[in-house]
Amino acid sequence: MPPQIPCASRIFNAYWRHSGATAHDAQIALASRSRAARSSLRSGAGGGKKSSAFGPLQAAWRCHSSTTTAIAPPPPIALPLRSGTLLGLETVQRVKTSDKASEQDFFNGRFVTARYPPAVDPVAFFERSTVLVVAGKGGVGKSTVSASIAVAAASCGLRVLAVELEGRGELPRALGLDGTLTWDEREAIEDPSEGSVTARRIRPDDALVEWLGAHALGPVVRRLRTSGALEVVAFAIPGIREVLVLGKLKALERTGDFDLVVVDAPATGHAITLLTSPAGLSGIARGGPVRRNAEEVTQMLGDPARCRVVLVTLPRELAVDETIEAAFEVEDRAGVKLSEVIVNQYVAPDAALDEPLSAEDAAVLAPSIADAVEASRRFASSRQHAAADEVDRLAQALPLRQLTLPRIEAARIGLAETRTLAGALLAQIRGMEASP
Repeated sequence: MPPQIPCASRIFNAYWRHSGATAHDAQIALASRSRAARSSLRSGAGGGKKSSAFGPLQAAWRCHSSTTTAIAPPPPIALPLRSGTLLGLETVQRVKTSDKASEQDFFNGRFVTARYPPAVDPVAFFERSTVLVVAGKGGVGKSTVSASIAVAAASCGLRVLAVELEGRGELPRALGLDGTLTWDEREAIEDPSEGSVTARRIRPDDALVEWLGAHALGPVVRRLRTSGALEVVAFAIPGIREVLVLGKLKALERTGDFDLVVVDAPATGHAITLLTSPAGLSGIARGGPVRRNAEEVTQMLGDPARCRVVLVTLPRELAVDETIEAAFEVEDRAGVKLSEVIVNQYVAPDAALDEPLSAEDAAVLAPSIADAVEASRRFASSRQHAAADEVDRLAQALPLRQLTLPRIEAARIGLAETRTLAGALLAQIRGMEASP
């Protein structure tokens, strides 16, 4: 099938139904239509991480739809198709694709225009779920990506809450705030579009104090603080700390005060524990407010309209390996829907670096300098191609759309750099085609 034809269009269906397409092409189309009804990583038949275990539906989807987002308008084409019935309509005699990104199907003497899949609306993109958990291996730039998502959403007129869980200080710095975040909310950005970014930190101890106070246990809280036993209580029940933190996020999501809550989650292993603890605790607790809170948090995590997970990685082998593992852990154990994968610090291969130093240029340089320049060129080119190979490997392993953020040369990421990354993120979102 020519790549210019969008897979969701009537033309795509006509092509594989009436042009002698193979059963494999039919599987590709069926996989794309069943994407919303099935796990984003596995087919309905179950299976494992290898493509052979996915089943034909998901294997087809993986092979043909897991690509880095780079949308370009198709050139004009003309495709002859066989005649036959098409989705209850009459016969298709020919198909013409114009250079205005639309198609005209000739049905029994009249043209019917079929549009390309609509582009993504950034506001709708950010509002797919209220809580967005940003997770990934330590050192991949989760805090920077969290801040970039928050600033990008705020520039679309949305009210965003950026939540820090570990207190490393990178999130407030990326949002242009001095000092560290506390339980109290701090206004970070007021956008001319009437969007805003508010930041805060959620600690388990603070969440426990608020939860106990909400259940009329104020005297207990004061006694625990006085005796220094507050942290002991917070650790007493396995999973209670994570449930308390997620319970606060659930409460923030329910208030409706924010259009989007971006959570700067811990490193992958701790993030998996955070997301899986509620289900475990609800199975242990026999009843009461603790079990009820855990069950409500589990319901929030399992609802894609309320919560999703964004995985962040670097275009490096170890980071990609851990991202692939984390994706299956999140979906299999935690039951949380995965959003896009964001590849941070990605530089696409530069064709100019593939060309060796010309004889004319080398002639004006000292031999030692020319050798050094050529060695630098080869090194930079190999690094870029190695990064591209890792991005391709990630696309083959996970049937998730990819977004890339450029590498910024700066000692520290501040608000100016975050705005640059947010602009790059929005540009890619606007270039994507709508999908479930």
